Amino acid sequence: MKYRKILSAILALLMIISLIPAAILAEGISAELKDDPTLCTVTFVDTWDHNDPIVISTIEVEAGHVLTEEDFPEPPHHDNIEPIWDTFPGAVITCDTIIQTVYLAADPLISREVTFVDGVTGEILGTATVWAIWWGTPIITADQFPEAPEHEGYTFTGWSIAAGSYIYEDNTTITALYEEKSTCTVTFVDPWEHQDDPIVISTIEVEVGHVLTDEDFPPIPDHGYENLAGLWTVHPGTVVTEDMTISIDYLWVEPLVSYEVTFVDGVTGEILDVVTVSSIWWSTPIIMAYQFPEAPEHDGYTFTGWSIAADSYIHEDTTITALYEEISIIPGDIDGDGQLSMADATLAARMALNLIDHVPSADIDGNGVISMADATMIARMAINID
Repeated sequence: MKYRKILSAILALLMIISLIPAAILAEGISAELKDDPTLCTVTFVDTWDHNDPIVISTIEVEAGHVLTEEDFPEPPHHDNIEPIWDTFPGAVITCDTIIQTVYLAADPLISREVTFVDGVTGEILGTATVWAIWWGTPIITADQFPEAPEHEGYTFTGWSIAAGSYIYEDNTTITALYEEKSTCTVTFVDPWEHQDDPIVISTIEVEVGHVLTDEDFPPIPDHGYENLAGLWTVHPGTVVTEDMTISIDYLWVEPLVSYEVTFVDGVTGEILDVVTVSSIWWSTPIIMAYQFPEAPEHDGYTFTGWSIAADSYIHEDTTITALYEEISIIPGDIDGDGQLSMADATLAARMALNLIDHVPSADIDGNGVISMADATMIARMAINID
């Protein structure tokens, strides 16, 4: 009902304008008159497709002619649309005039379904419903378009149907169009101050398949350190197949700082190795895991780690010690199961007879010799006989 009232008001306004006297209507209107000012051409145009309007008919009338219903051709009908002319009977013709169709959507308003498709992958990017509001044909608006995805090796060139276009059919597909790239952008950056947000030094455009040469690379910036050198992360001879960013790795030509690290056995005090650690990027040297020697094994001890861990900063000449914990030994517990048993006594007896190697825990009486007396003592302790 609301739309019908609006329509009625608009039609009434157009009718009033068409009835204004020619002299008044002509004032302030600039129009090109024909060579014969007594004749005017009236052209009736169908604007259903605004991109390609169609001439329906033309008539020649005398200047000052008042249009009648008979002058108007029957306007075309499209879908569920009620067409009207933008000029009405009673209008005065004073010069060549174009009269166009106006399409108003009848109830219900027309809608079309639109599907957006990726032109490279064929993936559906989204859907939209477009409606006819004033004109009879629904129009797809810019805000209804999804963002076109980026694809390596391709440049997005637009959509197969542009924003602002009429949608004439339901289930219309609009495709994201791409062109295969023939060039690539190579960007050279300097991460000296901001590794997360490096400074762009320069960019070049090259053909796909271009082989980088020395001339393609800009000079590496000088940051005021005599012993600082910079190397590009990509080198001449690299083939460019896509957009790429080339950064700089910095290193000190001569170490700013270096220290000696001595590795020591925590049980024997023996020096296991001596290495030099030097600063490369950071000002403080770091001891790396590969620089550590293998910790030796010792009977009765368990290796627990180093006094300074790998990847630690070294601030001076340093000693790193291999740390051990002494294994707690129960006298007579030859098999190491944590308790005295007849099995331990049997092992002690075999040692006393020199049938197997001796172990210190079998020497119960502490005289430095493993004998049958030691085996007997272990057996008495195993059965709790003092």
